[in-house]
Amino acid sequence: EMRIFGGFGAVARTGTAVIGSELFIAGGLKQDSTYADVSVYDAVDDEWFTIPLSSPAYPRGTQRELFAVACAGRLYVGSLSRYDPHRGRVFFQSFDPDAQRWVDMPPMPPPLPVVEGGLTHQLVAVAVGSEIYILDRMEPDFFRVFDAATQSWGIVDIPEEAEIVDLRDWNGPYNYKVPWPGICVDRTLIHLSDYRRDGERSNVREFYAYDTVNDEWISFNGGMPRHTAYGESDRIHSVVNYNGPDDYVFDSPRYSPGGVWGYQRTGEHGCIVNETMDLPVRYDAVERIVYLAMP
Repeated sequence: EMRIFGGFGAVARTGTAVIGSELFIAGGLKQDSTYADVSVYDAVDDEWFTIPLSSPAYPRGTQRELFAVACAGRLYVGSLSRYDPHRGRVFFQSFDPDAQRWVDMPPMPPPLPVVEGGLTHQLVAVAVGSEIYILDRMEPDFFRVFDAATQSWGIVDIPEEAEIVDLRDWNGPYNYKVPWPGICVDRTLIHLSDYRRDGERSNVREFYAYDTVNDEWISFNGGMPRHTAYGESDRIHSVVNYNGPDDYVFDSPRYSPGGVWGYQRTGEHGCIVNETMDLPVRYDAVERIVYLAMP
């Protein structure tokens, strides 16, 4: 069954995270040109509520570019400040559900160069265990890694073969139009894939994943489409393109329908399609997908 949820008022770039049956959508520019807090959808009660986004170090209402991630049962939000006195600084916060307040974490090092003319960093994050991996598409050569247990930062290099789009090389004046990269977690593997302007099919491409246990990169001949979510119950869902290769966005405005394919595992890395359904929106309107436990 495909359902459309209402009640969320922000548009433009947002951070998304899931904890159990709750979907968190952080930030985003609203239709009245103000910046949103954290909107939460509770799938059990089928309702939305809001968590004000503020902390002593980062006052509410300041313009920000956000990413969100769930790690060890807690929500973390990163906030890139574009203005003085904290220009380029990425503030990092964790929400304490018991105290109902934000707790400041050590900021992400080093400060990022703030670019103008509609260019943005597009910070994307995933978590494995107690570690949070953050990709900056202005510097797609490495992950910045935050260890929630020790509250310390580190770096993991990304091989050039992974072919993550470097937004500094993008031709358009507004790089927020560049489709979001595919970055998702399957157990202890972080899968990376990205938008391909050449339209090469995803099932013939070489894909890369970072093995967080063995601290090494592994490659796959073929793989999942860019929009893929892995569930805790080993369910896998991907968004596919009916009018062309997956991971490809048409330059023309014509309608490009798509669907959602559900997969069943057939081994350590193999899987087969066992369910399909049509998307209620055009394929190239999809930016990110998440797996949410529904009642």
